[in-house]
Amino acid sequence: MARIEWDADALSVDATLIAGPLQATPQTVLPLIRAGRITAHCERGLEEDAGRFRVTFRHGARRLQLLVDSAGNVLGQSVVVLKSRRPARTRD
Repeated sequence: MARIEWDADALSVDATLIAGPLQATPQTVLPLIRAGRITAHCERGLEEDAGRFRVTFRHGARRLQLLVDSAGNVLGQSVVVLKSRRPARTRD
């Protein structure tokens, strides 16, 4: 299997591709997805980005974005640790 494959409107991703950047193991990726703890979002490129896709995975505070071509080749990758969204505590 290629690391990323397209099947109609579905996306198949090799767990080893996303496990490390999301601080998981390949064996835990699928259970984490099923539990909703790893989420995924795919965006299709338009105009000058036609034929490319941005696939975003989130797990905890980590976000992995992959830039992928229509053949499933990863063209680029970025990993970001997001700041907490909790509001700062104030003292009365």
